[in-house]
Amino acid sequence: MPTHVKPQLTESATPMLEIWDQLERELLPNARSILTVIRYYAERDLPIPDADTELSGEEREGLNPVVRALMDAAIASEEMRESVLAATLKKTAKDPALFFFGKLPAAVEWEIAGHYQRGDEKPGTYCMDVWGSEQSACSYALETPGKTEIAKAAEAAQRMRICCRSKKRSRILCVKRS
Repeated sequence: MPTHVKPQLTESATPMLEIWDQLERELLPNARSILTVIRYYAERDLPIPDADTELSGEEREGLNPVVRALMDAAIASEEMRESVLAATLKKTAKDPALFFFGKLPAAVEWEIAGHYQRGDEKPGTYCMDVWGSEQSACSYALETPGKTEIAKAAEAAQRMRICCRSKKRSRILCVKRS
């Protein structure tokens, strides 16, 4: 039974600093137990402080790898699903005007940029036409992409994703049969 996947036409910003602070706050009541489990005190030949003593700055820093791992998991959970990416590329190929609103998710723009062509050059050669030079310098004169070029790039990116997905499935089936 086919599944209909809706495209994601806007970027969703993740409030990283707020999430970091919240994770750290929620770990603090169990900080000493966590630090003991990750061998923070043992590796430094330190006695485990009393539970009622405030955490030192070094102990708070010792929690950073745990908070970082939780942040990485949170970021990974926000990653655009392959099917949503493909559906968004398909929608953008049909309606390239969506690109010019400037609200497409970065993953979609990245795929379009990698397949964008002004002419017969290698895809992605002029990717900065798609990305722009607001945040980085560009070594060539930028051109504003046309709707036709954006539609072609989105379609090529979608075809590539479908091709890669089917090859991945074939490899999985081959491995399972062996």
